[in-house]
Amino acid sequence: MYARMKIDTDILRFCKALQTEQTGNNSFNFYRAKRINTQRHNLQCYLQQLRGLQPTLALIGEAPGYNGCRLTGVPFSSQALIAEGVLEGRLFGAYNGYRIAKPPLTREQSAAIVWETLQRFDTPALCWNAYCFHPHQPDRPDSNRKPTAKEIEAGAPYLRQLLTLFPSVSTVIAVGNSAEAALTRLEIAHTKVRHPAHGGKPKFVAGMETLLCR
Repeated sequence: MYARMKIDTDILRFCKALQTEQTGNNSFNFYRAKRINTQRHNLQCYLQQLRGLQPTLALIGEAPGYNGCRLTGVPFSSQALIAEGVLEGRLFGAYNGYRIAKPPLTREQSAAIVWETLQRFDTPALCWNAYCFHPHQPDRPDSNRKPTAKEIEAGAPYLRQLLTLFPSVSTVIAVGNSAEAALTRLEIAHTKVRHPAHGGKPKFVAGMETLLCR
């Protein structure tokens, strides 16, 4: 039994637009299922919870990964993080209305690093991606690839709209090169940090510490 959460109309409208978006070849819209959709449900819960927490920080990544956001619907997350909750139970968790996968739960390294860092500073963050659907290698849905320029362009309206839903955000951080390119194209002021993947954890953590300790 999941707790019920009342979702604001503008958040529902945003998620509905994601549901109806057509993606090209080698890209998967995991929000698309018309009936029971764990990913869309969890994203609605996340955005609604965040609205109550009034985040001042936004983290923009590159694209959803096959082992994280593609399964949960929430950028920079994993099935384990969604189940266990973060920020002392103020975000995620079945007790907050999220839909939880059956064990064994997947874990995602970049998501773990991001939330480990944010929790050290007790900081909620609006997390999103330059391209909000899952780009994968041809005939390999359980893989990741860098989004194309056209895909990042397709994701730009969602990125801009999401930021307007959270006027409390005053600091936008680009996590990696694709995010930086998207934010620059949209003329959104931001600071870039290293992506934590592929050995980038020390530089990511150092960059976040510099920003969060200001």
